[in-house]
Amino acid sequence: MVLAHQVDDFMSWVSNWASAEHPPVFSYLAIEHEGALILIKGMLYLNMVKPNFAVPTCLKVDKIRVGYMLLDGEPSGLLDFCAQVLTGAFVIGTEHVSMVSATDMRLSAVVVNAVDDTLISNATRPAVSRLVGASHNQNLGSPFAWSLRSGELPFDSLDDLVGAYSLGKISELSTVEVVALQAVQMDGQSTINGDKATFVVKVWAGFDHTRVRIGYRIFPAGGVPTRGSFPATSIEWTPDAEGHLGRVTISVERGSVAHSYAIYDSRAQHQWWFWDPVRSQNPRRSIFQAYDDDLEKLKTWLSAAGKNKGRDFEVGMTTLGWLLGFNSLHLDGNSGISDAPDVVLSCDRGVILVECTTGAFGTDKVGKLLDRRRIVRRQLTESGQSHLAVECLVASSVLEQDAAIERKTTAEHGVGFVGRETINALLTRTLRIPDPNQLFEELVRIATA
Repeated sequence: MVLAHQVDDFMSWVSNWASAEHPPVFSYLAIEHEGALILIKGMLYLNMVKPNFAVPTCLKVDKIRVGYMLLDGEPSGLLDFCAQVLTGAFVIGTEHVSMVSATDMRLSAVVVNAVDDTLISNATRPAVSRLVGASHNQNLGSPFAWSLRSGELPFDSLDDLVGAYSLGKISELSTVEVVALQAVQMDGQSTINGDKATFVVKVWAGFDHTRVRIGYRIFPAGGVPTRGSFPATSIEWTPDAEGHLGRVTISVERGSVAHSYAIYDSRAQHQWWFWDPVRSQNPRRSIFQAYDDDLEKLKTWLSAAGKNKGRDFEVGMTTLGWLLGFNSLHLDGNSGISDAPDVVLSCDRGVILVECTTGAFGTDKVGKLLDRRRIVRRQLTESGQSHLAVECLVASSVLEQDAAIERKTTAEHGVGFVGRETINALLTRTLRIPDPNQLFEELVRIATA
């Protein structure tokens, strides 16, 4: 049962995070059922600076309705729409859409500042609230996919459609998620020059820069990290074309690395690492940069953008593991070693078997990886090394937000999954002196989360 104060809290939350500078965008998926439209999922994006949907604003395929629309940019228009959704029924164009049952015309839950599944390694973290209705009772399996394939503008699957319209995760309940995108972010101008660290934060137009704070950790070469934060009053502010830029400079030891956090209204929304571009604490990275100065070759391998994308990605993951302090081994299937993991990473704590992929996969790939772990465990036991932990990890070159099914599949089998966002974050960590044992524990937590 939704309580009155929850409704008030939600409307206050929307007012707090919305900016009149950027009209809200609502994307939706609904299905016609017995003459009515039943909502499957809606996403209301606040503060989308540059909406970029490369799909029709409204698409009808069989009984499926999917699309997006810009809401009235004035706060009153947004709040009126939210008030409609809170009743469990609203209008899109001329069509009425319901997310509640006919017997109980009420939402089942209103969750403000919902616990999100943002990965700890992600650079950004939006604020999310969630309105939950009744079960939609719609079959979104094979018949749904074949209907999508039959359209003049075909989509291959539910995941394909959801990704194109930025609808996030689909559940059995009719749900509208309200996502407040970033009000602030650390700017790429942040840098360390010798013994000075300059933090630069960007506040988008329409948001109050006096509610901003910068958090930081400074990692000196071989020393104990220091940490703190800068309130808005200690930041030097200047207006720019997109809002405000804030700047603050402090003294640091030469060769330090900085980890910064952009915080708005007491909520961290963005994290950013930066360093002195002429220095690196990690000797392995320094050696590798003698041959790949800006890591452009490595980044190309990890993005799987070349002609031999599968093998490139395996080489990239092997190299990344070495830069992070692991002993890394590439078991190249093209060189005669078959039925083996693509990459093996080892440290004092144990071994990680890595299966690399550049696209979608099912339970068969996970099953093969688990079989390979059993073989390695048996071999270690027979050689008197049974104390070493053996973990499994699937590494993918695709975005984690586009791999919801794959993440679910690996999690169900106790296998870790890392996609492009986490891989990029790990690449940043190669600046510091590596600690593979700590990273091993972090990857184990990913597998058991």
